[in-house]
Amino acid sequence: MAWHSMTGFGTAFKNLPRGRLAISLKSLNLKGLSVVCRGNVRDLGLEAELEKRIRQKILRGRVEVEIIEERLGVLGNFDEERLKELHAGLEPLSFKLGLPLALSLAELLTFGIKSAQADGKGFFSKEEVMDVFERALEALVASQQAEGRSLLNEIGPALEDIRSRLEGILRLYEAGREHLAKQLVQKIQELLRPDVSRNEMLTLALGYVDRHAIEEELARAKAHTLRIAQILQSESSQGLALGFFCQELLREANTMAAKSVSAEITEHVVAIKCRIEQIKEQAQNLA
Repeated sequence: MAWHSMTGFGTAFKNLPRGRLAISLKSLNLKGLSVVCRGNVRDLGLEAELEKRIRQKILRGRVEVEIIEERLGVLGNFDEERLKELHAGLEPLSFKLGLPLALSLAELLTFGIKSAQADGKGFFSKEEVMDVFERALEALVASQQAEGRSLLNEIGPALEDIRSRLEGILRLYEAGREHLAKQLVQKIQELLRPDVSRNEMLTLALGYVDRHAIEEELARAKAHTLRIAQILQSESSQGLALGFFCQELLREANTMAAKSVSAEITEHVVAIKCRIEQIKEQAQNLA
């Protein structure tokens, strides 16, 4: 299954002499998968089958299915007894309300059609409904895939910028090691007093180094970018996994920012965090 956005729209319709069937599917962002059916035709058995087909094609999102049936002709086959019952039922209501009853045959036919539609009984066969639904579902999936490709096209350059800036941070950090070593020597010299034991001095020195060393954070951040790149190469949509590794990458960036003793490194880290947020925002839309 190719990458999908969780948002999309698909519609299809069918015209017959007896009426028109229109089915539209709209999908919105949602952590899980939810299917909601609405319209003037309600058939629980049919809705269950439609939901099953949607779950075979869609991973995540709220999918809203709307089924609208409209009878185009008022003449043709109709139930004469049903019309008589409708007219007989309207006469006492007209008398009770003190309103004139002057329905033409066409108006009575239209009223009968609307009342039949209101009870949720459709006039298209299940096979006709499924045919239109499948076309609408294909249109929805195509819409989601198109938007998914667009989102991936935005994520790719952002990821490359992050990897490039991590390399820049590594170069700056390695170039600044000598300065860090000088700072450490200065701290040790400040601590060379009779009242400071060797263990205390060693503990303080190691603590200073640990507060500013970012080798581990850089290694983990590089590993996360590699994993994100692998996810983007996947044939299947993995929006949740992408969001997870973005969060882990942000954790490493925050630690590097806290340990930074260089304005240039801090500038790179801020840019990286902006890029991560950009990827996270897009990942939230991916299935």
